[in-house]
Amino acid sequence: MPEISGIKFEYPKLLTLEYVKENGILMSDDDDTFEFRSYWEGSFDHYERLFYQDKPFSGLLYDIRPNGNLWFYKYYVGGYEEGESVDFYSEGQIQQYCYCNPKDRTLILKWNENGQLINILERVFPSTKYREVLLDEQGNIVEIKQR
Repeated sequence: MPEISGIKFEYPKLLTLEYVKENGILMSDDDDTFEFRSYWEGSFDHYERLFYQDKPFSGLLYDIRPNGNLWFYKYYVGGYEEGESVDFYSEGQIQQYCYCNPKDRTLILKWNENGQLINILERVFPSTKYREVLLDEQGNIVEIKQR
């Protein structure tokens, strides 16, 4: 398992477009059956809850770019993002991967369009502590932020 500056992670095994289409629900801009409801918990945590046909959404949600590539896919449980969430650049390369387990941690990995990992962020629950590592184009650590 790779580790960079104390953050352990695995590179994601991405779902195929076919799998996402067969098992997910397409969210389009003109679809009014989806609604995000936003709220704050304390002064730190901002949450958005997704409703589908006026009920908290659970399942796989996705959207497709005009060129036919995936825009994103995300898992929801009870209206909250939980599990894997993946965003893609327009040509299909991975842009961001997020794994959220509200009982454990959130891990976010970001890549540039050339496929180089450029950012790693880990937040451990239930605290508000996080650690972020910024990388350059060659994969060298440029900055470490933590709180």
